[in-house]
Amino acid sequence: MGIISSMYIGQSGMRVNEAAIGVIGDNLAHLNTVGHKGSRTVFADVLYRTVLGSGPPSQTGLGAQVQAIQRMMTQGGLVGTGIVTDVAIAGEGFFIVEGEGPRGEGTYYTRNGQLEIDADGFLVTPTGMRVQGFMANNNGTIGATLQDLEIAGQVHQPRATQNVNIEVNLDATTPPNPVAFDPANPDTTSQFSTTVTVFDSQGVAHQVDVYFERAAAANTWTYHIIVDGTEIGQPAGPVEVGNGTLVFDGNGNLQTETVTTPAAVTFNGANPQVIAFDFGDETIPDGSRQQTGPNSIEFLDQDGFAAGLLQFFTINTDGTVEGTFSNGQQRNIAQLALARFGAPAELSGEGDNLFRETELSGEPVVGEPLTDGRGAIVSGTLEQSNVDLSTEFTQMIISQRAFQASSRTISTADEMLIELVNLK
Repeated sequence: MGIISSMYIGQSGMRVNEAAIGVIGDNLAHLNTVGHKGSRTVFADVLYRTVLGSGPPSQTGLGAQVQAIQRMMTQGGLVGTGIVTDVAIAGEGFFIVEGEGPRGEGTYYTRNGQLEIDADGFLVTPTGMRVQGFMANNNGTIGATLQDLEIAGQVHQPRATQNVNIEVNLDATTPPNPVAFDPANPDTTSQFSTTVTVFDSQGVAHQVDVYFERAAAANTWTYHIIVDGTEIGQPAGPVEVGNGTLVFDGNGNLQTETVTTPAAVTFNGANPQVIAFDFGDETIPDGSRQQTGPNSIEFLDQDGFAAGLLQFFTINTDGTVEGTFSNGQQRNIAQLALARFGAPAELSGEGDNLFRETELSGEPVVGEPLTDGRGAIVSGTLEQSNVDLSTEFTQMIISQRAFQASSRTISTADEMLIELVNLK
């Protein structure tokens, strides 16, 4: 190996360590970049020169080269922010985003979960690219079509009342009603009443009155369901739409409840509906009772509700976006999707914290979080850069010393060359 070759070898050492310092500088520049994945320099020898002598052949190296800049896909630390649209991936996977990116319109992938709701109600990245996932229908069932996630402006559809649950205590000392119940004068021909709010198919609230009267038969009461005639297309005044009988045992517990006339009603402009009234479980000493004490309502519930607007939402670990509406109801709105790659380190970095698939990375396997090896979604947190400051500073010192040592090789070879020239 000649002196000049030694100079070129030293030069190769300076070049590769210069490249290593560049990689380290890039890593340090991204200490605060959310979801950033640091890189490292992979060195390799150039080639070897075989030296023949009296002994077996030997080889001497001819310098170093940068074989690759390898991206490190280790998990970054999670830091809480308290912002519901800040989401991190704990485990494998990438968020899928669509829109105008650094390389034009298309599909990109990112670990940066700094998301927000845009003016059109869609979940987007800071640059306006729309996050992809699965939307839910009006019943909260998650679909299977990958699409933009529209979060804001969601409306919960109304539901007509189908069931009313009432638990009452009817005073056992109440005598039988001396007059027959008259639907036209329910307040004067009954002994107890209560009011329940029900909803029609359009979400309109209606007041339904339930009247009770003591029958002549022992431990027997009748109930009557009354609505205002103007709400069902009839003349004003109370109209009976259903009735039945309650029979109690000797202990005052509800024994049987019989529906004489189902409460079938069609409110103005709405679909017909049948409201089932349940006064308790006859199989156990619970529900409605006939015992000494004032007539009272102990429990009242119904299953209808009006339409509701989205008030706020949460994002669960499986990526489901669950909304709470102004009508008090909750349902799934959407679900974030994640893409997993066989070789994520081979993705092509495009800028703006975005990646694109390559032939080496393999095709994305898209699906729900927490399935098929995909990680969990952690709302209210962000994944920090996985760059370790102590490691980078240590590597910086090593690369600096290696650069200096390679430069010394060149200067030493130069001195040797001067001595060689001076031999003349």
